[in-house]
Amino acid sequence: MCKCSFVMGNLRFVECLYLLVCLGLKLCVCQRCYNYNYNGLTDFCISQPLARLGAEVVGVDASSRNIHAALRHASHDPLVAKRVQYRCTTVEELADEEPESFDCVVASEVIEHVTDKDTFISATSQLVKVG
Repeated sequence: MCKCSFVMGNLRFVECLYLLVCLGLKLCVCQRCYNYNYNGLTDFCISQPLARLGAEVVGVDASSRNIHAALRHASHDPLVAKRVQYRCTTVEELADEEPESFDCVVASEVIEHVTDKDTFISATSQLVKVG
């Protein structure tokens, strides 16, 4: 069961994320960090845009290839490089290592790739600070 939840009404996903950034929250973003979009171009998830907006972000991906690509891309923008950390780990491992470390966990476009969804959701809730 999730430790916290909130209703954002009619706000769109991007507006909700912007609100979280404005509140100065520490975010954990669970997403494939390196994708190819429909044009064949690279897409470096939402960690970097959130960092540009001022968030302190930890980007999580289980693929070292994806993490290295995201790190290379982030290194071109000093602001992003300062505010985003990428970790090659799973959400479950991160929850064991750093429980209750984040104000918010964003799992965007990743759950459909997860085999054990119950364990994933449980781990994401363990990452969220109580209160």
